[in-house]
Amino acid sequence: FQRFLVTDDDLWKYDGPDISLAEYFRKFGKDAEADFYKIREISGIEAADPERLSVRSIIHEDRLATNGGKNFWIMDGYDTIMKGYALGLDVRLKHRVFRIRWSKGKVEVECDNGALLSASQLVITIPIGVMKKCPPEFLPRLPDSFEQSVRTIGFGNVSKIILWLQGTVPDFIFLATPGPVGHWWQRRFGEEIVLVGFAGGPLADALTRMTEKEAVQAGIDDLADGLGNAVRHMVVHGRHYAWGNDEFSYGSYSFPTVGMSDTRDVLQTPI
Repeated sequence: FQRFLVTDDDLWKYDGPDISLAEYFRKFGKDAEADFYKIREISGIEAADPERLSVRSIIHEDRLATNGGKNFWIMDGYDTIMKGYALGLDVRLKHRVFRIRWSKGKVEVECDNGALLSASQLVITIPIGVMKKCPPEFLPRLPDSFEQSVRTIGFGNVSKIILWLQGTVPDFIFLATPGPVGHWWQRRFGEEIVLVGFAGGPLADALTRMTEKEAVQAGIDDLADGLGNAVRHMVVHGRHYAWGNDEFSYGSYSFPTVGMSDTRDVLQTPI
């Protein structure tokens, strides 16, 4: 772990030209085992291909972060947050947008169920994965700078393997493994033990190509490599959540590519 921390410190001190994460470790790596796990950790966090992920950008974004390293688990489910946001709003479900017409002071949204919605302004929060693969038609078309930014920014993949266990396993906060999932967290809800496997970037891409049964089995194998074969007999249920297969996202979240520069600024500039 101390070797891993040295690798971590060296990475965040880098101040050279923009290169990919993979290229950084090919040039400056000093400890093959620690480097291996660091590449997997950063690729997972960023949901990114390490051959495309910009080192300078992740260092810059890390310095901008203000919330520290805290993560919060909503015990009643994250949908409770969305229900709070939706109070008092006219929310229309099952309205798939296929065309957006806009002009000065007016915008119209055409939906595949025949609905036509109009307003003076429109806020678009379509995931970059959808914008890359199957965006709605924009009339007139979006500015070239916007379309180029959509092509340039990375959009990564995340998979989660959730395993429900009966029995006892060693208490751990975080477990890193060299296998197909790579990262595990343990959570206890009363007497129930839930292990969450998180794979981002290339690891998630590989899991996404599997059936759910295959992915869950890959997760069990990965976990057994870290905790021992006894854990195989403790699993009572497993699920695989693959955002790369979701037609309303086609991935998880964006990541900065080498040379991306002001792409995020372009994407958030009002048109």
